[in-house]
Amino acid sequence: MISRKIKSMLVLFGFNGSVLAQAPTIVVPIAHNQEIVKVVVDRENKFFYTADDAKVIMWDFKTMTQLYSFTIASTSTGAGIANTVNNLKEFCISPDGKTIAFTTAKDSLKIYSTTSGRLVKSIPGVSSRITFSKDSKTIYDLVAASGKSNSSNDDGRMVRAIDIANGNIRDHWHLKELNDWGSYANYFYPVLDSRILLFNEKGYQVVDLDDKKEVLNAVISPEARSKFADPKKPFNEHSFQVFPESGLMVFQQHQKTGLGWTTWDIYANKAFAFIPSYAEITIQESANSKHLLYKTRSNRYQKQELVIFSNGSKVEKKKLFEGTDEINVATLCKNNNTILYTDKTNTICKANLETITKDIIRKTLPDINESSFYRDGDMLNFNASTAVTYQPENLRYETFASNYTIDLNRAVLFTYDTIPSKPLKVVSTIKLAKDSFLLDYEQMGSGKNSTFIYDQKSKRLEPFIKEDFAVSNDVKFRRFWGLPDFFLSNTPGIAYYSAGEYGKKETDPYTCNLYKYTLATKKSEKIFTAFEMLPDKWESLGGGRKRPSANQQLIMDKPGGILAAAEFDFKGSIRILDLKTGKVLASHPFQYDSLAMSRNVNKQNFLQEGNDYRPFIIKQVKRLENNIVKVLSSEYLYEFNLSTGTATKKKIIDSKMFDGKSAVNIFGDHQLKTVLATYDNANETIVKTLYGPNQYKLDHIASPVKNIEFTSNDSILYTINADKTMNAYNAKTGKYYGTLYLFENSTDWVFVDADGRFDGTDNGMKRLYYLKGREVIDLDKVYEKYYTPNLFTRLVNGERFDPVPQIEIKPKPTNKIFYAEKQRNLEVDEDKPMYPNTTGVAEITVQANAPEDKVDEIRLFHNGKAITLATRGMFVTEEDGTEQRKYTVNLLPGQNSFRAVSLNSQRTESNPDEIVVNYITASNNTPVVVKPVKNNSAVIAPINKNATLHLIVVGINDYQNKSMSLNYAMADATSFKEELEKDAKTIIANIKTHFVSNNSADKAGITNAFKQVQKDAKAQDVFVFYYAGHGVIGKDKEFYLVPTDVSDLKNVQTELEQKGIASKLLQQYAIDIQAQKQLFILDACQSAGAFEKLLSNDGNQQKSLAVVARSTGTHWIAASGAMQFANEFSSLGHGVFTYVLLQALKGEAANNKMITVNGLKNFLQVQVPLLMKKYNGAAQYPASYGMGNDFPVEVIK
Repeated sequence: MISRKIKSMLVLFGFNGSVLAQAPTIVVPIAHNQEIVKVVVDRENKFFYTADDAKVIMWDFKTMTQLYSFTIASTSTGAGIANTVNNLKEFCISPDGKTIAFTTAKDSLKIYSTTSGRLVKSIPGVSSRITFSKDSKTIYDLVAASGKSNSSNDDGRMVRAIDIANGNIRDHWHLKELNDWGSYANYFYPVLDSRILLFNEKGYQVVDLDDKKEVLNAVISPEARSKFADPKKPFNEHSFQVFPESGLMVFQQHQKTGLGWTTWDIYANKAFAFIPSYAEITIQESANSKHLLYKTRSNRYQKQELVIFSNGSKVEKKKLFEGTDEINVATLCKNNNTILYTDKTNTICKANLETITKDIIRKTLPDINESSFYRDGDMLNFNASTAVTYQPENLRYETFASNYTIDLNRAVLFTYDTIPSKPLKVVSTIKLAKDSFLLDYEQMGSGKNSTFIYDQKSKRLEPFIKEDFAVSNDVKFRRFWGLPDFFLSNTPGIAYYSAGEYGKKETDPYTCNLYKYTLATKKSEKIFTAFEMLPDKWESLGGGRKRPSANQQLIMDKPGGILAAAEFDFKGSIRILDLKTGKVLASHPFQYDSLAMSRNVNKQNFLQEGNDYRPFIIKQVKRLENNIVKVLSSEYLYEFNLSTGTATKKKIIDSKMFDGKSAVNIFGDHQLKTVLATYDNANETIVKTLYGPNQYKLDHIASPVKNIEFTSNDSILYTINADKTMNAYNAKTGKYYGTLYLFENSTDWVFVDADGRFDGTDNGMKRLYYLKGREVIDLDKVYEKYYTPNLFTRLVNGERFDPVPQIEIKPKPTNKIFYAEKQRNLEVDEDKPMYPNTTGVAEITVQANAPEDKVDEIRLFHNGKAITLATRGMFVTEEDGTEQRKYTVNLLPGQNSFRAVSLNSQRTESNPDEIVVNYITASNNTPVVVKPVKNNSAVIAPINKNATLHLIVVGINDYQNKSMSLNYAMADATSFKEELEKDAKTIIANIKTHFVSNNSADKAGITNAFKQVQKDAKAQDVFVFYYAGHGVIGKDKEFYLVPTDVSDLKNVQTELEQKGIASKLLQQYAIDIQAQKQLFILDACQSAGAFEKLLSNDGNQQKSLAVVARSTGTHWIAASGAMQFANEFSSLGHGVFTYVLLQALKGEAANNKMITVNGLKNFLQVQVPLLMKKYNGAAQYPASYGMGNDFPVEVIK
């Protein structure tokens, strides 16, 4: 096998967190994946904040752009891996808007800067409500004056002052009269400007904490009390909501007319409005000074309704929503027509009730279903739930139709697929094998199910008849913890399923069973039985988490063909079973002290928080070499010898370490040489090793950890987090590599390391941006400094990167397009206009300005592709620093889109300016509109049937230096040429091919072909360049194609500079060739050792080619990553890359009977690694990048 060393490209990024001091912050706008419980608007209506159980997010009110995220707690004290509790207690924004503060369930005060996103202070022991001083420098809270919170205390309360700058706490104001305790101690309700409300039996006080004085002492009047159902009831025995911005408070009250909500004007001390509780009513937040908001349900179909009301119970506006649960929480903004609200899917909406318009922010990360995890080597497959709204009935439900496959060795999304969905049916999916799924469709509201075997490759659904078992996609409903409800064995045609069974007699116990199932005969054989877990028994074992169905546990090592079973009890045995027969191969008894659990672990945690930890729970089983089987339990590591039937155990975990901890879980690597624990401690989730050769604690844990996955060689581990991200670490040292982000219903991903470097996919890049202060900075400003191709692989291989330099970012440039039709010299200045044109020629002027800097480059794109440098005319610098370039452009019939960007000396891009020029041909006086093609919702640019495909194909087997010669480059080039010429005839009439091979493929021969295409190609044409030969990065960090006459390996850099084809030259041709649809395919290679001295800093090559694609608006595909070999196999007769490329062009990459450029990219990225794995070759991952419009290369008849 000869190996071709590729020089090619991919690109992208993401991450949310601080990078370096004073450095910009990269933001991955992921929104919320947990239920949003609060929406708050600041005083100026410039920003708003949303909070779930783990974080607060700051948003720009006008643009709805996500800014900073502030961690509340990385803990989850809910049951098992699924639930959470309310970590957020009180939330407050400073008067100047530069600081937010909140208290947590662990009585901790957190203070964050809203101008930098950084944590300013974390202060324990703060449990009351909080408020800011008028100057925003101090936070006040309330504690017992003596430090004892009990009814015998008569020393009152102490207001404490917390200095935000240094965290110092001092006693501020002793309020001796505040001696109520318990539920009637209604003290310290913040209102604006350091004032608080103190409720008492007769009314309330407003006091100013800054000035330490009473502002108002209000007594509820006899007239007001006469309307109460119980006029003598102490006023402070009500439950209150206070709305500081409006100066109003709300309390529920029994008036003589019935139960309702009384709204009270605090400073006027009189009723504002009374809302009868004739229906379900929930008062919402309000930032409006004269109005409040509540949600209720209409009498008509129980649909939700929002009501804005004002003084005197006057209803100002009503808004009826179509759904019954569209609004979760809402806030009325300063503008009385605008509301912010969230729904059950964590969508955030800003709605104008007057114009019935709204802006929407949806969650972006997939809702990973951990119970669906399926491993195929180092490929991790899982499905994710998606919220679906069925419009005719406006029904909303969750379904599991999205499937993701992660390559754990590369930290990339390998494939994304969707399962066939059906209206009003929830689909549960269980992956059975590489391309096989069991699909269960449940009809909404009926409980009726239909089940199918789905072949992903052929897209076929085969009905699967099952009468005695059900399929569940939820771990909580499985018959046996740790075992899927349905799975295939390693033996073809054999499956297993779990099902419950009632005895023949009424007195017979209910049993849970595991069955072996033959798919061909549909016959079942019971191989394991356990009795039902009774409620009383489960409570005696700690209770809490959802009670298991069976009183025994089953876990599986599927590749090893074994099961491990154990009782849910303090006494029993661990048994190793043969998966095929259910036969017990070995066993070992266990016994635990039932009192120890209560003694050593906080019992309350088990009963109320559903702790996963029990001493008798078994976690993993693994069959190793020489018939050795290891079983990991919550305290012991058992080792069984199946040859002798003997067993030993070793205590590796001391349960006392979990005393008072919650959400405890245990994970081991594949060989069970390293064991980690995850648990909640105070306000953070801890992940640390308990057993193994290396001890470490993982950092960068910002969210509860739901699962841990190791690569098959136990070198890398991933934490699967509650916020739906995945952190990657060195499994030997615990070193943090970075975080992987996937996106809902998308093939996109980004990976970001601790320093803010990033890698990812094309559209993943488009999601990201930076923050400097509160200014949103386009990623382009720092793209070239932070983008790092193959980032994860290079980190794993130990590559050391230079520190990312701090960047003093100058203001972004601005630019404007001015249009004049040729011969008219008409200048028009409008916002994104469409201009008619009858001459077919247009003059475009781009004016640019770079504040505090100079304009370094102006780019004009015509229909997505950069305009040739040859048509650039004047470059004039005006007195005000404005620079301009003029272009004379030949138009295509119909709509011609123009987009201009300018760059300053820091390579910061301006926002684009865009216009459309509609060329009206002489034969048609009406505007010509060329509509793009849609292929499964993807937009494909059309190709003019009468245009020309210009094709340059280069193939070099024979180099003048024979040590560099290749076997299959010529075969690859010839086959590609013939296949594309045949396929292109389905979409285009004219084809001009330049075939340059072997001895003719020197620099002159290749560049002459480019010059001819440059001369002939028109804007409507298509250009494809294919190269099969050597490619290398020189010492100058430039990527070169290596023509046939590069032969002096002792002076190879000089040879490359004189005879090679540099990427800069390819970039120039990409710009100068007028064809607007361009594709470059590089099956470049390196023979063993020929250019080894030039292989340093090869990541720069991918980055440079990505920049080429970005700057020219063209598509580039390369055979592999920069440090990988482009492989050749004699059995294929081709290089692997071109072999797969040819299969794609023959129809395998077709989507809806069309093969497009992006379709080729996706097919190659998936199929090349699979073919390499089949032939046991070295890793090879094609790389691609493109900024131009997608376009077809073939239509399948």
